[in-house]
Amino acid sequence: MEEKSITHEDSLKIIESMIETAKKKVTRLDSYYSLMWGYLVLIASLLNYYLLTAGYGQKASYAWFLMFIGGLASIWISIRRNKERKVRTYFDKVLFYLWMGFIICIFIVVFNGKYISYQITPLILLLYGIALLVNGGIFNFKPQIIGAVVAWIGCFIAFRLEYKDQLLVEAAVVFISYIIPGHLLYNMAQKDV
Repeated sequence: MEEKSITHEDSLKIIESMIETAKKKVTRLDSYYSLMWGYLVLIASLLNYYLLTAGYGQKASYAWFLMFIGGLASIWISIRRNKERKVRTYFDKVLFYLWMGFIICIFIVVFNGKYISYQITPLILLLYGIALLVNGGIFNFKPQIIGAVVAWIGCFIAFRLEYKDQLLVEAAVVFISYIIPGHLLYNMAQKDV
């Protein structure tokens, strides 16, 4: 039986097809993470703000326990995805290390809050910007790149505000940089299905 040789153009088409398939899979999953974390942080920020305004003091920070729900959901989604997926792409690996580094940095900032005069929110916005810029750059997704700029502007503003008001800045940044791009990614993924 005679073997068919693949032309240079055919091999490029195959590679392009594989990259597009990988992007679509990550785009779909990325939209879920972006929306889930966006809404959780938005709700926690606004709830924390409300509870502070209503006079709950230190107990107002309990609103952030929503992040544990997000963490558990992320682990569950990741385990399910790894069972369904047979191949781990280069994109998967890069994104895993990007977001793992982001999470580690968030923990370091939060658990050292007293040493940085509890200026946690601006630093988290700074980290949002870095993660969004890299993520948006990898996929050439301009709404996330714009979201990174919005996060950095929010960081700049938040450093000049009291904690309670920083929460409103954080809510606005998350809405613009996570939720809107998340819905755009979700809509793109639905068209590609």
